[in-house]
Amino acid sequence: MHDAYSLPFDKGMFDTVICCSALHNMVNPEKALSEMNRVLKPEGRLIAPTICQGEYFKHKLMMTIFKLVAGFPVFHKFSFEELSNLITESGFIIRNEEVIREMVFPIAYIVAELNIDGKIESV
Repeated sequence: MHDAYSLPFDKGMFDTVICCSALHNMVNPEKALSEMNRVLKPEGRLIAPTICQGEYFKHKLMMTIFKLVAGFPVFHKFSFEELSNLITESGFIIRNEEVIREMVFPIAYIVAELNIDGKIESV
């Protein structure tokens, strides 16, 4: 069994990495993003749809209750801005981002590219 903190792939192996609804459930999403960064080819693409329980107070409260009742592990209640910042601080340039608010919890849909020059920026 492999985990997101230690991917069993060579550096620069993939054109695209998809991380769907997982970053908020990781103790250390920065480490996972670092691994995704490592396995992407130069200018590779990250697609990261993620639930944003921290977007509004009601969602934070709902998730806290759900965690207590169902034992669902949630380590981060990201707002859309917090998630965007996490991704850019992890060496990516955001190329497309939107929040889908019609769901029970808002979902951030982010498409980012590997930042090969090392500068932190967002479009």
